[in-house]
Amino acid sequence: GIETEAGKRGRTWEESRGTRRRISASASASASASASASATATGSEPALSRISHARMWRARKKRVARSAAQLAEKLIGLYVQRKIITRRPCHPQDSDEFKRFEEAFEHTPTVDQRRCFAQVRNDMLKPHPMDRLLCGDVGSGKTEVAIRAIYRNVLNKRQAAVLVPTSILAVQHVATLRRRLPTNVTVLLLLGNSHHPSKQKKHILQALKNGTCDVVVGTQALLRGSIGRGNGRKDRNRGRDRRSQRSSAGESHGGSEGGSNKEGHPR
Repeated sequence: GIETEAGKRGRTWEESRGTRRRISASASASASASASASATATGSEPALSRISHARMWRARKKRVARSAAQLAEKLIGLYVQRKIITRRPCHPQDSDEFKRFEEAFEHTPTVDQRRCFAQVRNDMLKPHPMDRLLCGDVGSGKTEVAIRAIYRNVLNKRQAAVLVPTSILAVQHVATLRRRLPTNVTVLLLLGNSHHPSKQKKHILQALKNGTCDVVVGTQALLRGSIGRGNGRKDRNRGRDRRSQRSSAGESHGGSEGGSNKEGHPR
């Protein structure tokens, strides 16, 4: 193991096979920091490797390098996919309807909210899907940022999906969205099979598929393969089909909005 003796100059020693020799303080600090980071990640103190066992040390370094290379390959592939996927961006000019919606907000937006409004808007004007994580304390105004993105999505003839971790939070979000959004925006709730009669769930899925649902809020049920993608979103005001695209957001009680795939990498 590596230990620091409280001597005159805080000398650092390495102990191996009953012998002791002085090593540099930087090596000790590096090992200590690495051990601390590993302990934080795993929740337990890691066992230090024996550098004297050269074969075991080389094998462990080789495994770590291979694992890091595999992770890097996955991340590179992920970013390549993001660049390949394209979408029709939102209209650069906000409509009078959206401006009235903004003015109806009952609070004065904070500086951070205004910055987030602008950043999310810029993301939605790009031809590639948005990939943004929004973090903040409870009550800092994250939900309003998400709601404005959802309404801009709806006005640009798209559907929106809001993914949340619990059914209680889903119900709360449905109430908030119905209260905040105009009455002509349809907001539906989709939970697991135990929460919906089969007839009601069939109605929700059909509304998603034919485009009569503007916004759907749900838990993991939104990720199941039975959810219809929708070939066209019906414009009830103009009587013609509108392109259907989904945007999604998730929120936890700690205060973040975003998503991750099954392997923990950002989507």
